[in-house]
Amino acid sequence: MNALDQLLESVPDAGKDLRVNVRGALEANEALGADARLCLALASAWTARSPELAAALAARAREVLG
Repeated sequence: MNALDQLLESVPDAGKDLRVNVRGALEANEALGADARLCLALASAWTARSPELAAALAARAREVLG
C-alpha cells in the first residue's frame, strides 16, 4: 500500500465520497488520460479542503507526469 492509499484509508467515514471519488478518478479510464485523472483527484482534495491529500496527489502527479 503506497502513501496515497494509506492517506485515503485514514479519511473518516464522513469522507467516504471523497475516498470513492479520488480512487475513481485515479483508476484507468479510457475517456481520460493520466493527467486529467490526476487533476480531477487533486480538485477533489482541494474541494474537500484536505491539504494532506492534495499534497500527496501533487507528489504523485510529479512522479507520473514529470
